[in-house]
Amino acid sequence: MPTVLITEPIAECAIESLKNKGYRVAFEYEENGPNYSTEDVIAVINRLHPINKEWMSQYPNLKIISYHGVGYDGIDLETAKSRDICVTITPGQNSLGVAEYTIALILALSKQLTSVTEDYKTKGYSSKYDHTSSEITGKTLGLVGLGNIGMRVANIALNGFSMKVLAYDPFIKKAPERIELVDDRNVIFKEADFISLHLSLNDKTYHSIGDKEFEAMKSSAFVVNCSRGAIVDQKALIRALKNGRISGAGLDVTDPEKCETDDPLLHMDNVIVSPHIAGSSNESLERVANMCVDNIEKFFEGGDLSGKRIV
Repeated sequence: MPTVLITEPIAECAIESLKNKGYRVAFEYEENGPNYSTEDVIAVINRLHPINKEWMSQYPNLKIISYHGVGYDGIDLETAKSRDICVTITPGQNSLGVAEYTIALILALSKQLTSVTEDYKTKGYSSKYDHTSSEITGKTLGLVGLGNIGMRVANIALNGFSMKVLAYDPFIKKAPERIELVDDRNVIFKEADFISLHLSLNDKTYHSIGDKEFEAMKSSAFVVNCSRGAIVDQKALIRALKNGRISGAGLDVTDPEKCETDDPLLHMDNVIVSPHIAGSSNESLERVANMCVDNIEKFFEGGDLSGKRIV
């Protein structure tokens, strides 16, 4: 029976939709091991599970990898291309969730929200006098990357908090009104009070934020990353945080992807770390999963995809 393999949990509505369309749905993460024939797998819905040549070799009849999101850096595109396996993504479907989460991190950092609440639990009401906070209204937000998510963050910052917004994106020649597009990325790091990263991970962006960039930042500035962990040189970030070179960081992603419990980042009062959940609002998860299903259906029907085809 034609089988769609799901590598990690997705919205239940999409699973029901697949079943209603006549597909068998299998789950690679089931505790009792696989209960499906690998030869029946014709499509995969994948989130963050690495998909390399060896993994794909298990599924001789695989025709499409419907990626649950837009950051497809974990997929071996060359192997997919050589096997004529279609790879699709779901642009725009989780952008709002990630943008809101980015702003939430900015607010939490400026208000010292996590350290205040933790101190209240252990020290009691007297912790009131141990913390101060700062406002973000009127401050400068620097965006590295002005795609779908970056634009949403900019709009919230502009319209919700009257922030000054600087943006660097070599692929954009003109920015909307009130967003100042800069040609030199260093301007972002020198002038911004909050720097938010919205980049795809590739050979050029890997560890593209490191010692040089942190040295250029204001000591009062914060960096926020809801894109990919490996864009930041994590050792350089830890050095900057320990040395007081920057005030703090809000990270939804780390390098490696799974942050070990003894990682220094998890034990710093001025750092907020979450396990790559910025795009995991209920609404975003449903939109993304439904587009994954739609991409599979349209692919086998020969119609135009709702999402974007990479291979």
